[in-house]
Amino acid sequence: MVRNVLASWGGHLVFIVAGFVLPRIIDHKLGQTALGIWDFGWSITSYLSLAQLGIGSAVNRHVAMYRATNDHARLNGAVSSVVCIQIAAALLALGLTLVTVFFLPTMFASRLGPMVGEVRWIVLFLSLSLVVQMAFDSFAGVMTGCHRWDVHNGINAGFYAVTVVAMLIILLRGGGLSTLACITLVGRVLTEATRVFLTHRLCPELRIRWQYVNWLQTREMFTFGSKTVIGVMSYLLLYQTTNLLIVRYLGAGALALYARPMALVQHGSVFVDKFASVLTPTVGSLHAGGKDAELRTFFLQTTQASMYLTLPLVLLLSVLGSSLLRLWMGSQYANGELLALLAVGHVMSLSQTSIWTILRGINKHGRVAVARLVTALGAVCLNLIVLGDLQQDLRAVALAVTVPLTIVDGLYSPLYACRQLGVPLRQYARQTWKRPFLCVLPFAGCLLTARLVFVEQPLAALAVGSVVGGAVLGLTYWLWVIPSAIREKIRQRITRFF
Repeated sequence: MVRNVLASWGGHLVFIVAGFVLPRIIDHKLGQTALGIWDFGWSITSYLSLAQLGIGSAVNRHVAMYRATNDHARLNGAVSSVVCIQIAAALLALGLTLVTVFFLPTMFASRLGPMVGEVRWIVLFLSLSLVVQMAFDSFAGVMTGCHRWDVHNGINAGFYAVTVVAMLIILLRGGGLSTLACITLVGRVLTEATRVFLTHRLCPELRIRWQYVNWLQTREMFTFGSKTVIGVMSYLLLYQTTNLLIVRYLGAGALALYARPMALVQHGSVFVDKFASVLTPTVGSLHAGGKDAELRTFFLQTTQASMYLTLPLVLLLSVLGSSLLRLWMGSQYANGELLALLAVGHVMSLSQTSIWTILRGINKHGRVAVARLVTALGAVCLNLIVLGDLQQDLRAVALAVTVPLTIVDGLYSPLYACRQLGVPLRQYARQTWKRPFLCVLPFAGCLLTARLVFVEQPLAALAVGSVVGGAVLGLTYWLWVIPSAIREKIRQRITRFF
């Protein structure tokens, strides 16, 4: 698990670096409005992922379960069934893509202006890349179900790095957004082709045949996937609908200002999610083996670990976020108050990410999925009121998004998970919250001190606070968070190296 988590984080560093470099170059070469249109194109495309019905997520759990019991027949039946459904979903997404591209000028011509023609090409190429990903999503589930997150993330990171380099070259040579979208499509095709080839090497017992399709298993996988898609896609619906509403009422330029702080929060979210996503196959294996006591211990340990990961990220973005935005995008994007609202508002949602993946591993995530859907719909309605009737600014939008998230992820999800796993709520709260909060207090003190000392020098505050605070946090976690057995292994490896 440690290897898989580190591989996931290492692979995501490529996406973080690209996420910092690419928007800055687009803003510098093409302008703030073009950057907002690029964000808008991705928002439209993200809606099409609803067509995959979440069934690809079921592969991950079921492959781990069937390999743990050496049930190759059910493994092949499950994967073959899902591949058929995924291909049908990809064809559905392709049809929706063509309809969306056709009607796009009718829906947003007043806000997109003369760039509406280029936006159609952007949406077409980005959507086709999503269609390709959906068609081959089952192979990613097989690979991670075999606990080979290192290979999975290596493929994603390697091809994405090549894609971003090609995009930067095109931008520096005067290319436009539609060319960037076309490069994205080519990169996705190469990524999925490589994944299909390596999946058969990692799982040699895998056989995908039409005769292996089992409609009973298909129904089981579909039921599991539908609960997953309701939960995961509810938040996708929330975030992307919010982006579209901002474009509708405030324009593409305002979306660029909102999307940059949200991008920082989402990078932190992915950092925690990379840890949590590794848990599902392990939980599936424990659940299949009837190891309930180990599962309860695993639940408490991993939720505490999620809190250890979340709190430093939220503190850094809340205290020194304005300096980070200034360094990244320039002074016009340095809205520290907006970033602080988004970061603090997501602390409960980020810190409880592992709860969702554990519930998914034991197939008890249905009620939480419905709660997420209700929350997303409520937040969208709030933003309609905030932007349409009250005509408020982006700070009100941030509150309308984060307050409902805090309620469902911070209150309902932990209560439901403790009840399902038989964990006393007091024990959960004590082990999950108390120690992580105490351990990050020195780090918070370093950040606040740097902010107060370097009031007129935001970049110096960011540099000093990050370096000193990071050193203090590393020492604190080394002494009180990392288990002594792991510390001893690290010492032994360092000794052998030197």
